[in-house]
Amino acid sequence: MESLNFKFIKDKKGQIIIIIALFISVLLAELSLVYTQNILAGMESSTTQLTFPKYPIENLRKIALVDLKNYAKSKPSGFLNYALKLNEQVEALYAEHGCYASINILDVKYTSTNKISCYTVRIIFFNQGVKYVDTETVVV
Repeated sequence: MESLNFKFIKDKKGQIIIIIALFISVLLAELSLVYTQNILAGMESSTTQLTFPKYPIENLRKIALVDLKNYAKSKPSGFLNYALKLNEQVEALYAEHGCYASINILDVKYTSTNKISCYTVRIIFFNQGVKYVDTETVVV
């Protein structure tokens, strides 16, 4: 038995190649995992940006802060009735799109000449991903 020559046990080149191959395969697996997570994060952020209701909220704010202010300047006597009907229309319009939106007048302050000096409005917008509530006082 002693005459058998086990050269392959003494040769370390094969072991080094196997260790390097194992190291490279683990490195490639980790890089593919990082790349996959990067792709998933990019898809998630792009979906969030596409579904965020920026323009509907901007439209509600424009109605509440600009259009109602102009109406309060021109016809203060019918302001509350106009705001109530406008709110009903906004609720119906946004309900058709699967959202809830509301523009509620909370408080109106009048001057001594029966003109509106300021009003407080609450803007509400809810959809499946975003809940937006804002209360502002508008000086007329």
